[in-house]
Amino acid sequence: MVYTASTMSLAILEYVAHVNPALPRPDLVLMKIGITEKASPYPDSKLPKDWQVIPPPNSTRDIGTNWARSSNTLSLGVPSVLMPTGAEFNVLLNPLHAKMLMTNVVSQNPSGSMSAW
Repeated sequence: MVYTASTMSLAILEYVAHVNPALPRPDLVLMKIGITEKASPYPDSKLPKDWQVIPPPNSTRDIGTNWARSSNTLSLGVPSVLMPTGAEFNVLLNPLHAKMLMTNVVSQNPSGSMSAW
């Protein structure tokens, strides 16, 4: 599974929230990825009641696992616990999907030069 976000700001927020930003990561690169289809949003009505619990409960992991195994779509839009407004969302990419070969890196910047993006 490849975890991405619909916006650069959410990608950075998710990274800072889940990884110790004080640890140097000279190999970290921020990428804009082009995909062949719009992310299919996971319906809010089907989210388990505990979807916002941290750490993520098995119920939310199971959604991602079942989606990836089905291989019906390349991407799945899921809400962010950090930004649950729906304006921005995380996007899961299935590396086993046939259309994954059609994705491409549109642009990339090392983490130290995000201001030049």
